[in-house]
Amino acid sequence: MISFLKNKKIQAFVMNKKIPSHRGFVILFAMMIASIILIVSATMYNISKKAIIVSSFARESQRAFYAANSALECALFHDVSDYLTSGTIFPVDASSGYNATLNCAGNTFSTRLLDSTNGTGNDHFDHSFVFRYPAVDGNGIHYYDTGCAYVLVEKKLGGDGNIPNTKEVETRITAVGFNTCKYNNDDGLYDIPDYDDPTILERRMSSTYTTLYYVGP
Repeated sequence: MISFLKNKKIQAFVMNKKIPSHRGFVILFAMMIASIILIVSATMYNISKKAIIVSSFARESQRAFYAANSALECALFHDVSDYLTSGTIFPVDASSGYNATLNCAGNTFSTRLLDSTNGTGNDHFDHSFVFRYPAVDGNGIHYYDTGCAYVLVEKKLGGDGNIPNTKEVETRITAVGFNTCKYNNDDGLYDIPDYDDPTILERRMSSTYTTLYYVGP
């Protein structure tokens, strides 16, 4: 009888004893795992985003460089090659209001003489010509994201050349290329840098040389 009462008391004690719950720990552990996954994902996203920006920067920089290089070669071609036939398209004796037509890569555009000269002392050039080099793709089609350029051709007449009846002409060509350009309503070409584009890049190239011109006996 005493044993029976003891068993009853033990059973009642066990039934009334509260068993600790692990539910709060499981929630905390799940939150920790989710936070770790979120941090890792955000880090990987930032790394991927920076890699895309860097690769895009290299591509856009190359596009601007090629535009500047093509524009410089266009000016050089018309200055040197044209002189062998009908005379340079950038003459040192050009008068106010002078303009001429260029044709490069199947595209026709114009150059004009600036009314004012630039530079002082030894850097002073007597004649300065400007033109816009339009954006075109490989098929000669004008398109906004193929790069365009501004070109400045500066000239000044030097002293007598070492060869009799010749004059020296110093030329400096500066081409500034842009990776993204927009439509120009004035001439119908994509030849204006799109400064509203946050990815716009500028690359500059310059070439200076001296040409010997025959001026007659």
